[in-house]
Amino acid sequence: MVLSWKRLLTIILITIAGNAMVNLTFGWLNDQENALFDPSEMLRSFLTIFVILQGVHVINARIDTVITWENRPMHRLLLQILINTLWILISLNGFALFFTYIDSGDFFRFDEMIIINLIAVTLISLYSLGDLGFYFFRKWQKQRAFTLKKSESNGHIKTLPVKLGKKTIILPVQEIISLFTENKSTWLLTAEGKKLIYDFSLDETEKKLSHQEFFRANRQFIIRKCVVEKYSSASHGKLNVWIRKNEHLPELIAVSRLKAANFRKWMKG
Repeated sequence: MVLSWKRLLTIILITIAGNAMVNLTFGWLNDQENALFDPSEMLRSFLTIFVILQGVHVINARIDTVITWENRPMHRLLLQILINTLWILISLNGFALFFTYIDSGDFFRFDEMIIINLIAVTLISLYSLGDLGFYFFRKWQKQRAFTLKKSESNGHIKTLPVKLGKKTIILPVQEIISLFTENKSTWLLTAEGKKLIYDFSLDETEKKLSHQEFFRANRQFIIRKCVVEKYSSASHGKLNVWIRKNEHLPELIAVSRLKAANFRKWMKG
């Protein structure tokens, strides 16, 4: 298994945090000052965490071949937690006993082993939780891309996924009269006057829409011909576009000099 720089950085951070927490806890319990970072301890901890995390990834990959997240998510989660916890406890205690015996011919006390186990399991579990979160985030991104791609026809999308409360509905493009940004969010407006939240940016959506039906007036607005009441020339080669009365759209939208000629052609097309 290839060790990426992200995983290497994770191992280093867990090693540093784990050593510091263990030494601080031991010092507090024994009422004495312990060195937070001992080079030999750091090396042993690094090797231990390296083996544990590599094992966790191997275990999770193996579980993926038996139970997928899509089919039985709760069963998958419980099985992963159980097997990972057993692996962490067995490998951690094995390394701890081995290294302490090599160093001093003795072993940690039972209460010290409890502390080491609690700290290690907590840190590695937090890492696993974050890793799981990134997994679902990447999956969500792929699903978004797939939704757009699936709805394409002749290079133009025919539907858009939009939020309606807690649900996501598929809305036909023919029902949309405008898309715009407002308060750092993207919205679309339907012919019925519904204003719906939209998860994609104007830049990526513009490429998928039919340029015969929609026009990117400026950074904030993509409009359809049906919303245009009239337009006229403005200063510096710009255009002023008057919008039909709508509570969700401004009365006037400016089109830049660079887009003015294309807008005229679009309106005449």
